[in-house]
Amino acid sequence: MLDRISQSFEAMEEAIHKGQILSYGISSNSFSLAEDDKHFLPFYDLIDRAKEASKRVRKTENHGFAAVQMPANLLETYGLKTAAKWAKQNGLKVFINRPLNAFNSDGAFRLASYPKANYETIKSSTVSYLETLSQGRESKSIHSILDLVKQMNNGLPLIKNVFEWENYRIAVYSSIRRFREDIDIDTVLRPFLDAFEAEVRYRGSQAVRNYLIEKLNIEELKDENKSIEQVAMEFLFNSGVVDVVLMGMTREKYVDFAKEMIKH
Repeated sequence: MLDRISQSFEAMEEAIHKGQILSYGISSNSFSLAEDDKHFLPFYDLIDRAKEASKRVRKTENHGFAAVQMPANLLETYGLKTAAKWAKQNGLKVFINRPLNAFNSDGAFRLASYPKANYETIKSSTVSYLETLSQGRESKSIHSILDLVKQMNNGLPLIKNVFEWENYRIAVYSSIRRFREDIDIDTVLRPFLDAFEAEVRYRGSQAVRNYLIEKLNIEELKDENKSIEQVAMEFLFNSGVVDVVLMGMTREKYVDFAKEMIKH
């Protein structure tokens, strides 16, 4: 692996020599692992390898190796104490990815707060509408959709987080796709499906908040006005070894949150 990195460094130094790039870095989940892990990436001699690559290609030790990127968050902190600290001590920039999606031996955690959904009201109105629609009709589709809604409601407590919902949603949407010719799915089911997902997110975020308070003793999360994502970002910014935090921007509210964090 290290030999391949040296070869890659030489290729990058050649690109610098040609004026194609100014610098380069390494992004690896392995930076966050312990040294005894079989997937650990030994990083202590990376700068020496960059210097050697630059000497061979550009006849100078002024290499272009400038940054490392790794996952880190409230629950995955090991890399901040090792690879990130080493990088900062050696003048490298530290980029952090996956700041709000955390994994440990207890499971998967979405480090974000979600508001309480109007789930019960929307569920009841959906069931009532489907029951009314099914009266006097021998439509298998309507009865099947009604059964699906009831099954989803019964299974709601079993969906622990948004990661489990992502897998479950595929199965749900696959089931309802075959009913599109018999009923306007978007009109009938869309409000329920949206409310169901919002409820999953809300319940999951409450469980995460309780976990962080009990397991990590993060007292500030006892304040319901303090969002989990805000605490998670402040933790990274206050670590002293992070230059850039990378966030997904798939929703407008994520962009708004990032702008607010920049202000602070």
